[in-house]
Amino acid sequence: MKSLRDKSILITGGARGIGFAIAQRLGRDGARIVLADLDSAELERAKKTLEQEDVSCAVFTLDVDAFETRDAFALWVND
Repeated sequence: MKSLRDKSILITGGARGIGFAIAQRLGRDGARIVLADLDSAELERAKKTLEQEDVSCAVFTLDVDAFETRDAFALWVND
């Protein structure tokens, strides 16, 4: 498998469950994690947990079904 070191990975639905477990695993492999989810409180909890595990993490409250949040996310990524 190729190295994930310094690669940025977006995980939608990443604040809990399988998405969060994927974030933990990829983060341990050196990836920079971007979590997107509808639940901002859970995102902050997930970010805190990942940072305690020395995983680089950014969060974005995102509804993938809503154009306005997808557009805002695209602007944030390209900033």
